[in-house]
Amino acid sequence: LNSLYSGDGTRNEDWHGWREPLLAPFDGVVLGVQINPESTVPGVFGEGRSSAILFRQGFADDPVAVQVAYVHVREVLVSEGDTVQAGERVARIGNNGLSRSPHVDVGAFRGELFAGEAVPLQVRMDLAAMGRLRGTSER
Repeated sequence: LNSLYSGDGTRNEDWHGWREPLLAPFDGVVLGVQINPESTVPGVFGEGRSSAILFRQGFADDPVAVQVAYVHVREVLVSEGDTVQAGERVARIGNNGLSRSPHVDVGAFRGELFAGEAVPLQVRMDLAAMGRLRGTSER
């Protein structure tokens, strides 16, 4: 059975992703953290801004520095200005803000987000290397 949750999915705890660890996307710095302490009830849109972490890889004045945002997070372990290492645990998957089920949104871009200069990037995962594509070896 392929389902995103067990039971009837009416509790956050029913969802397989709920509270799963989130890891830093690369060596970099935390540019900002937004916290919404309220968890949304599955199936109902929440209110307010979502909890989020914004990371930057590269130097502040680097015009090609990559920035990545994680949205709908909870139990955030980092603060603005912190340096992170790729793979370091930074938060857990949550369900807050304009959301109706536990998940994480990931966005990547170059340029200044709030100055309207951001250029979106495609986020790719190497599923074959992780052994998660059909026909590949399990690792």
